[in-house]
Amino acid sequence: MATPKGGMIDREHLAAIVDSSEDAIVSKTLEGVVQSWNPAAERIFGYSTSEMIGSSIFRLIPPELHDEEHRILHEISLGHRIAHFETQRIRKDGRRIVISLTVSPVRDRFGTLIGAASVKRDVTEQRSLEEQLRQAQKLEALGQLAGGVAHDFNNILTIIAGFTAFLGRAIPRDSPAWPDLQGIENATERASRLTQQLLAFARHQEAEIEVLDLAAIVNETAVLLRRVLSDQIRLDVKPSGAPIWVRADKGQLSQVLINLAVNARDAMPDGGILTIGTYDDADSAVLTVRDTGQGMDEATRTRLFDRFFTTKPSGQGTGLGLTTVATIVRAAGGRIDVESAPGQGSVFRVILPRSKAAPEADERPDEAELRGRETVLVVDDESGAAALAARVLLDYGYTVVQAIGPGSAMIAFAQRTGPIDLVVTDLVMPGLNGYALVEQLRAHEPALAALFISGHADKLIDAGSPHSGGITIGKPFTPLQLARAARRALESCPVAGAPEESRAGSR
Repeated sequence: MATPKGGMIDREHLAAIVDSSEDAIVSKTLEGVVQSWNPAAERIFGYSTSEMIGSSIFRLIPPELHDEEHRILHEISLGHRIAHFETQRIRKDGRRIVISLTVSPVRDRFGTLIGAASVKRDVTEQRSLEEQLRQAQKLEALGQLAGGVAHDFNNILTIIAGFTAFLGRAIPRDSPAWPDLQGIENATERASRLTQQLLAFARHQEAEIEVLDLAAIVNETAVLLRRVLSDQIRLDVKPSGAPIWVRADKGQLSQVLINLAVNARDAMPDGGILTIGTYDDADSAVLTVRDTGQGMDEATRTRLFDRFFTTKPSGQGTGLGLTTVATIVRAAGGRIDVESAPGQGSVFRVILPRSKAAPEADERPDEAELRGRETVLVVDDESGAAALAARVLLDYGYTVVQAIGPGSAMIAFAQRTGPIDLVVTDLVMPGLNGYALVEQLRAHEPALAALFISGHADKLIDAGSPHSGGITIGKPFTPLQLARAARRALESCPVAGAPEESRAGSR
């Protein structure tokens, strides 16, 4: 850039540079009186030049940060420079923003210190993006932790549920021990539902759309909400008496309810009542979340679902929770209505299309139809889970070879004295996952049927090999569910499910 007057930039040229800057460039006295205010400062802070010239810089500064500004001015009076210091300022509209601030001493031509010049950059959105990334990383780590814990916990629940079912067959219903047994079954079922809710909330995979009862989702999620809410908040759950069927992803519906409940909790810092209910309205299913909190003015309501918008102090919220809610609801073909006023609490209504039909009933098959004569290789790195699956299949007439882990499975398969018709394997195992194990076994037995058991393997299921075709069931499972899945796996593999003489001929 050419510099006139022997290399010195003239005042007009310097003014043009200041006016074209994307950053706010402000000069002030050592007492904080504003002396210059460029167009970028007008845009960033909302005050015009005429409003700020001669005014105190402290009108931009939150009251709790006045001492910080006094310290900055003191450092400047000592001739020191402050570079890339992040702090907060208040715009004319009352909104707080995060700025990166560089302040330098200003001297006259005799070297006398006469004031300060500052360059201010609005980094609010950048910090919000960084906070979003940090939160996403936390959720990813939480999801991985939940997956690992759930895998182990579901192994335990599988063993409890399975052996409880065996006891149920052995104990007469008029036995004094029968109510105790029912108590174990009920507790196991509750633990299983809780685990699945946590996994569904934390997972990162495509939505699994199914027909769900909105009222049942509210009842189930309320168990989690009681751990999220403070003791000062009373949770009042009022689902409809009859089922309200919707087509949606179960985990995403739970996420909508949890995010709305957390938002309501934050609106009631001194406690209150959170009321959650459902009802049907013509062709719509309605979920209501009502709080007795601080309420919102119209300006806040209009921006409520904007990305990164939050009324919480910096560092205490990303403004993504309600954005996520709106995204999920729109994807399900619904909408959200909000009623609120300052001091009168808020009501969120999630309105979803009703499903025309209820889910198909799961008919209980004749147990005789589930029996088999085939040979099954059972593989699990948890010995208790392997023993349970083996016992179930033995009870249903199968010949069972049991292996603890993929290495033992490969050895058992190599030492087999006859054909293996079906492999029942856990998906997550050290060294070799279930898909890879089945593919290696099929290199020697192409007609091998497969039943995969998942404690929590969303990523494996999502990225499963196209050559690993088979049936998948989740842990915990009941003996009946395992027997039914084994039969389906065999029947889905035509050669493996054929009569014994046909299978021999095909080999």
